[in-house]
Amino acid sequence: PMLERSREEVLAYLASRGIDYRVDSSNLRPDFQRNRVRLELIPYLREHFNPEVNRALAQLAEILRGDEEFLARETGRLFRSHARVTRDECGHLRRITLPRDEFLRFPLAMQRRLLRLAIRVLAKTTENLSYLNVWESLQFIRSHSGGGGLQLPGGLLLASEYGTIYVSGEVYVEQDACPSAVLPVPGHLLLPGKGRVVARVLTGNRAKSVRQCLIGGNPPSLVSHAFIDYNKVDLPIWMRAWNFGDSMEPLGMRGEKKLQDLFVDEKIPRRRRHEVPVILSGSRIAWVVGVRLSEEYRVDCETERILHLWFDDTWPRS
Repeated sequence: PMLERSREEVLAYLASRGIDYRVDSSNLRPDFQRNRVRLELIPYLREHFNPEVNRALAQLAEILRGDEEFLARETGRLFRSHARVTRDECGHLRRITLPRDEFLRFPLAMQRRLLRLAIRVLAKTTENLSYLNVWESLQFIRSHSGGGGLQLPGGLLLASEYGTIYVSGEVYVEQDACPSAVLPVPGHLLLPGKGRVVARVLTGNRAKSVRQCLIGGNPPSLVSHAFIDYNKVDLPIWMRAWNFGDSMEPLGMRGEKKLQDLFVDEKIPRRRRHEVPVILSGSRIAWVVGVRLSEEYRVDCETERILHLWFDDTWPRS
């Protein structure tokens, strides 16, 4: 109730009723910024710019309070209608997702506020979030429509994936990448927490049956299985995570294609690409697990032995 009253009005009221008061001596020392504003800046502005600067600032504060109430209410409404909140198994907040195109159609003020609100919901604070953080985040959202990530204060990640943007506590962890190891044939390799990649060799009637199915004009649509001409393989077969610059000739295409572009085409999020196993024959990529087989190793009419690879996610995860 005192915000709209000047010091002079308060002192006059006390004097009219004979009420005594005490002065905190620390308020008279310009040791703190708020004291310097009151003791030095405001008197200077009153003398040199506007004799009614106190009243003008009070009116401005009243206007901004009303604007803030409206903007905060509108931000909450947009957040509730557009944001999707994801929780982990324990019920803890894990990610907040927003539709990118709709987000970019909002006024700039709403974009800033929605982003800050998403961060505050996840991190419980925006204390360390600077103007530069918000500016860089908005620039990132405008320029990244299909992948990429930006680290935010508090260990959060801002990412863009195929029409959506999200703020998350999920940070890229290098040790979660696919391990590098030789794949025994026959045998399998474990992918910790994800399953295993299995290899076996098909011969005789079984190989003939699979070959006829693959080249008979109606091959099955395979995602987690790959059939490779075993005679074209250079041992050992081994597995690793993809490297920047990796390329292959995808099945059914002519010419090399970078795996990075293949991941974009298949809409595999950037944050998940390091988890995708790559199977190599010698030094050549034969299969990007769950994504694409190499044309170089396709089964044809001359194939007699087939290397059957598949990803088994039902294997006990440890």
